[in-house]
Amino acid sequence: MPRPTLLFGAVLLLAVPAAAQPAAAQGDAAQGRFGRAELTESNAGTYYRYFIPGEATVQVSVVGAVQQPGLYEVGVGTDLGRLLALSGGPRMDVREQRQRRRVELRLFRPRTGTEPIYATTLQDAATNPDAYPTLQEGDTLLVEVVQTKGFDWQDAVTVLGGLSAAAFVIQVLTSN
Repeated sequence: MPRPTLLFGAVLLLAVPAAAQPAAAQGDAAQGRFGRAELTESNAGTYYRYFIPGEATVQVSVVGAVQQPGLYEVGVGTDLGRLLALSGGPRMDVREQRQRRRVELRLFRPRTGTEPIYATTLQDAATNPDAYPTLQEGDTLLVEVVQTKGFDWQDAVTVLGGLSAAAFVIQVLTSN
């Protein structure tokens, strides 16, 4: 008879701690999760952890033109600017002197469709950090560097050269 009592006691001990956990520890996406970092094992070089031990965390993906794209586990309350800084910031490749460059930030949230919940340029984000949305579990930050080339005198000379060549060909064909 002692065996059923021992078995019942072991089942009770295993069930009580799981039921006694707070809601955030069970995985509320808005509040973050506790204890996930200790359970996560990854040999991938693109999984980064930035939080205080014991702090609730959220996992956010950073993709696009950043120095260190990957999956970031950060403390609840980490803002978009801090996440961008942790990822090394935008990757600024060499550009021609005539090119203009702007960095676009878009934050996507699962289950909200294909439209970003936050879209701005890096310059606007830097001047208005109060507009950052709160990061939540599963968010994805897309960073794009958009380069545009202005129309300058070299382009004008190229167009004029093409027009003069076309005019010369038309003149030669019509003179015969």
